[in-house]
Amino acid sequence: MFPLAERILIRGCQAHIKAGLGCGGDYRAVYTGFKIPFDGVAFKFKESGGGNWLRITRPNGDRIELAHLSEYHVSNGKVAEGQNGGITGNTGTITTGPHLHIQIFDKKGKRLDPEKYDWGDSKLNDGTMFRTYQKTIYLLVAGYWLAVATSYEQFLADFGGVTAPEMTEQQFKAYPVTRPTIK
Repeated sequence: MFPLAERILIRGCQAHIKAGLGCGGDYRAVYTGFKIPFDGVAFKFKESGGGNWLRITRPNGDRIELAHLSEYHVSNGKVAEGQNGGITGNTGTITTGPHLHIQIFDKKGKRLDPEKYDWGDSKLNDGTMFRTYQKTIYLLVAGYWLAVATSYEQFLADFGGVTAPEMTEQQFKAYPVTRPTIK
């Protein structure tokens, strides 16, 4: 899952490469909470340019690194997808204001573009993330899971043949749930 509820890119891979920093992405996040994107092993560290970092090594060997953090809400060691990771911030010497910097390395150490990385989130054409949980379809809207359908067939009819992966209970609990009221 993508670590932020809203995915708004400020500077992408090419801008980082042109600045001599290597491929990475900066996302709008003004002192906001972020979620652990995948199960793995976390390692907290400090580095002058990026300030407070969190590295998550996935079982497949990929490393996701998050920088400029103001708070950690995890310890070094095993972490779970959807767990509260901490608070984004403005730490380090290479920063233009509060945001979340993400860089990803595959198991061989090659940098990967965060915008092209498979975060495991299904999205509609407008970028809205959706998942299923206990036979109900949910859209992630403004940081809340919104129940939209109790029938997968209804969902397919409404949204045009897209597939929705099943969430774990922890992924489901990563965001509050709201149900629409019908008047």
